[in-house]
Amino acid sequence: MSDDAAAVGEALAKVRTLRNRGHVREAFTAAERAAARWPEHRAVKAARADLLVRTGRLAEAERVVAEVLAEDAQHAGALIARGDLAAARGRHEAALADYRLAARAPGALRAAPHVMRKQARALARLGRGDEALAVLDEALARHPGEVGLAVERGWLLAGAGRHAEAAALAEALAAAHAGDAAVRGLALELRTRGRPSGEVARELDGVLCTLAGRADAQLWAVRARRASEQGDWPRAAESWMAVHALDGARRPARRMAGFAYRKAGQPALAARCLEPEFLANPGDHPVRACLLASLADNGESERAIALVERALAERPDLRGLWGVRRKLLAGRGS
Repeated sequence: MSDDAAAVGEALAKVRTLRNRGHVREAFTAAERAAARWPEHRAVKAARADLLVRTGRLAEAERVVAEVLAEDAQHAGALIARGDLAAARGRHEAALADYRLAARAPGALRAAPHVMRKQARALARLGRGDEALAVLDEALARHPGEVGLAVERGWLLAGAGRHAEAAALAEALAAAHAGDAAVRGLALELRTRGRPSGEVARELDGVLCTLAGRADAQLWAVRARRASEQGDWPRAAESWMAVHALDGARRPARRMAGFAYRKAGQPALAARCLEPEFLANPGDHPVRACLLASLADNGESERAIALVERALAERPDLRGLWGVRRKLLAGRGS
């Protein structure tokens, strides 16, 4: 291996380590440094695209992915990033297709557990839970030591109402991997079903405190849901933003944070969260309504018009959005 190849490998390993520990901003900084040093390296570009998706910079990520795939249509990292882009925009069929291509791409062996987990999530979001479980069972047969796959299976079982199976799996995982944040999140969610939300929130805060920087996005998601049940919207918003920081590709997190900020009476923060969500998918009616209401509350009518016109430039087929534009322009003249 040449010195340059070794340096690239070391830089990418650092990016992956930071990302997997939930330090997304630091990982992005490391990816930017690598891209400045090796601007034409495909693996570096793909790693940067992954971080661009995670930080919500979807248009920029799309350009980088297109560059890599134009050079190598079977680049596994770029196919995964393109799948993440599709998932972030709510296009789960397209995401599933790209993840399947990535799993078959040359040199994809190391990424296989990661890719199969993404396939399962896409299938679950398409309402194909049995297929999602089958994918995870196949992945676990190939990679029995992958705790993340087992945790994902637990969440899928719980989501399908198979709580006894999910609880048994969580108990077995907790016995073998007591310090794993993702395992603790699953176990806590299943153990506390039906308990008062305030009691659960206190227990969650204790767990998050002990885990410090190793907290998993699922734990924060549990905290966000419990806070919402209590009507504690500031805590819910804070928790959803923590989920987004740890896993920016998880599209609903920032969306949910925006809704929570709105209910907490913080329209400026709500608009900041929802603006990129709206631009990524201007056909999402709840996001659009909440964003425009938040901008109106904040006295930013011109910003609302500019965003709608920007969305229409990309999606002129959205007839309802033209009606929204007319109303906004009429309001400007009144």
